[in-house]
Amino acid sequence: MSSGDLSIFTRSDNPEALVSNEELTTLVTLPEPSKIITERMDDIISDQKMQRRGTNDYRCPVHGELLVLRRKKNATGLLDQYFLGCTHWKQNDTGCSYIVKLKSVMQLSNLLKKESGIGVL
Repeated sequence: MSSGDLSIFTRSDNPEALVSNEELTTLVTLPEPSKIITERMDDIISDQKMQRRGTNDYRCPVHGELLVLRRKKNATGLLDQYFLGCTHWKQNDTGCSYIVKLKSVMQLSNLLKKESGIGVL
């Protein structure tokens, strides 16, 4: 993994790392925190679209493009809702199929911190 990969997925210098994964997941999947995190993630999606940019330091290995944050249409909850995808990705599966699923609270928190300066706590 590159240092950019590690900065998204394995940061331990944040308050979220002081809480067990189970406690953190329980906390952020409560209705109010989940709603706030969803709004913040959607704001990042909107900002990336308006600025025509992706998430720094994380690229598609096929096209070399920065990956962009996307929201799954039929998600079953906060931890099934977001993924990073190549700019060549298309919903009808005719484009680049490279995606990185954001399935843990730490992944969401690290992305939020990278994009907005503040994680989930």
